[in-house]
Amino acid sequence: MLGRIFPKQIDNAYRGYKLAIWLLAVIVLLKLVMSYGALFETLDVIETADSIALETFSPAAAASFVSIFKVLGLDQLMLNLVGVVVLIRWRAMIPFIYLLLAVEQIARKWLLLANPIARTGVAYIPFDPHIVFAAALLIGLALSLATPRGQVQGS
Repeated sequence: MLGRIFPKQIDNAYRGYKLAIWLLAVIVLLKLVMSYGALFETLDVIETADSIALETFSPAAAASFVSIFKVLGLDQLMLNLVGVVVLIRWRAMIPFIYLLLAVEQIARKWLLLANPIARTGVAYIPFDPHIVFAAALLIGLALSLATPRGQVQGS
């Protein structure tokens, strides 16, 4: 299993289920759209999708929050662009990128639970996207590490 997560050679040889490739493509695309929103539609995302009332912040605090939110959007953009490169050129790294994205998503949820942000109470999204992404990433990781039937282990 560690050999699949950390392959000796980084190439386009992928040995897991094909469904994991498609699932990763959907996740990366969604997270790229979210990072675009965080970078370029920042106020709308903060106030609607994340239900954070910026008007309750002092002007300096609101400006700092928006700036940090944009930086987080840039981080997400860069991380998911690596996911695009993995999908296109380095498919042997698909289990690694799944692990990396899953750890990041689970750590993000844990940090938000440990350090809650006051919200307006108006839920724009009827489910917790952090839980959905974490579950999808763990399922994708399992699919990318499993050997499909009929495929020889290690080939």
